[in-house]
Amino acid sequence: MHILFVTPGFAADEHDTTCIPSLQDLVHAYLRLYPELRLSIIALHYPFRGGSYTWHGVAVYSAGGRNSKIVKPRTWFRALHHIHRLHKQEPITTIHSFWLSESTMLGQYAARQYNVPHIATIMGQDAKSGNQYLRFINTRSLHIVALSKFAAQVFAKWTGKTVQNIIPFGVDTTASVSLNKTRDIDILGVGSVIPLKNFSLFVHIVARIRLQFPNVRALIVGAHVDSKELKHLRELIANLHLENTVELIGEVPRTVVYEYMTRSKLLLHTSIYEGQGLVLTEALHCGAYTVSFNVGYTLHHPKMLVCDNDKCLSDAVLAHMERTNLDATPVTVPTIDNTAQTYFHLYHRS
Repeated sequence: MHILFVTPGFAADEHDTTCIPSLQDLVHAYLRLYPELRLSIIALHYPFRGGSYTWHGVAVYSAGGRNSKIVKPRTWFRALHHIHRLHKQEPITTIHSFWLSESTMLGQYAARQYNVPHIATIMGQDAKSGNQYLRFINTRSLHIVALSKFAAQVFAKWTGKTVQNIIPFGVDTTASVSLNKTRDIDILGVGSVIPLKNFSLFVHIVARIRLQFPNVRALIVGAHVDSKELKHLRELIANLHLENTVELIGEVPRTVVYEYMTRSKLLLHTSIYEGQGLVLTEALHCGAYTVSFNVGYTLHHPKMLVCDNDKCLSDAVLAHMERTNLDATPVTVPTIDNTAQTYFHLYHRS
């Protein structure tokens, strides 16, 4: 089998752990479980430099699009030209696109040209009506996968289409996670600092908690992507006098994120939309509780608290802080090996 991934971005090198980590985990799982499988990757926009390289032995081609609208035609031409070269070297048996965007549009074109099956995975807001590429994608010719029931419902609402499978990204349980005996972080937030993650609500909830628990400690870990949102958060923290309570950590390697999770009592996820929200299952795997809105992939488990509104979220966190018998036992969650095995069988059926 020769599987081709088409994605907006992929790790620039073997030290880059922050570019779509779930996709990196999936590739690692394929390498571990199916060493006979040939896997090739087309990254449209990131890395910003164009050209071919190998990542843990996997051939990656970067079209170097740099998220620029001006050079998109050139980016698409480069990608399709490289797909042609790959297919000529060794026939591609399945194309797997991530995001129902230009990745899927190009994947669909190549799949028709070479008469191979095409699978597309909905990764986030590409399930919504604002996705301009949906009008260029023939969803009837695709095998569409969602990461959660929530994402599948959103996709059905806006398109009237039903996904064929729901396959969440599992947690990489092969990575060693040492559970801390001391959980010195009360409330943890993980995610890029962008409006979608709704960290202003996170800060307001911490402010409420501090009224009863003056020594509460909260951290927000994630890349400072949106400078305007970052400025707003810093001003909010200052206005609420939380400078010694809420710390903005910024982007750190995934191993460090896991360390923070093992030191945390609770992950508060205030995001208003998620295709999956992998940080929730990662936190459960690290023994923390989670509180979130009903978005993304959720489990029916006493350590995962799901809310429908801001007050419910705040009340759930406060109730958690009042607990004296915290259970730090890791929760059994879907693994990335489960994900790889499910997709592998899907490739055989396509």
